[in-house]
Amino acid sequence: SNPPAFESPTRRAFQSSIDIVLAAHNVDPAQGLSPLEAAHRASLHGPNSLSSDDPEPAALKFILQFKDPLILLLIASAAVSLLMSQFDDAFSIFLAVVIVVSVAFIQERRSDQAVERLNSLVPHRCRALRAGELVTLDAAELVPGDVIAISLGDRVPADARLIDSVDLEVDESSMSGESESVLKTALGG
Repeated sequence: SNPPAFESPTRRAFQSSIDIVLAAHNVDPAQGLSPLEAAHRASLHGPNSLSSDDPEPAALKFILQFKDPLILLLIASAAVSLLMSQFDDAFSIFLAVVIVVSVAFIQERRSDQAVERLNSLVPHRCRALRAGELVTLDAAELVPGDVIAISLGDRVPADARLIDSVDLEVDESSMSGESESVLKTALGG
């Protein structure tokens, strides 16, 4: 019988058993992927990297914050207040809109900067099992189903499901802000 399918092989892997994840990715953990299969998956999924679209100018991003339906409703409220000569209310609503839009803009900008920092943290090189041999390759060359090896001091090059680990602690401070390393274990098959 086939293993239960989930939306895509990479989705919800953390909730599934190792056997189900390996079957969904059609990979032997002792052999890894063949070079031919890795090339095929690379052509399907593209590089293992966060997309870096051309950034929009900051002024445009700020202006786009005003497209939010609630912001438009508040602007309409301010306009109605102006028409009714309630200048204090109109000013208060307009000030609230400027504050909300500014906070949203700052948060979006910080989020974009965090993604840029994450891009710079992705390791340039990693080790993966291909055709039964551990090979060093660019992290961007990893594909779904690759079996990777991580050693002391390595950065984790991609989302991964642990098959086996011994006293593995991961520094997640760049992602979560936690100052302490987190113990990771492979859950049973």
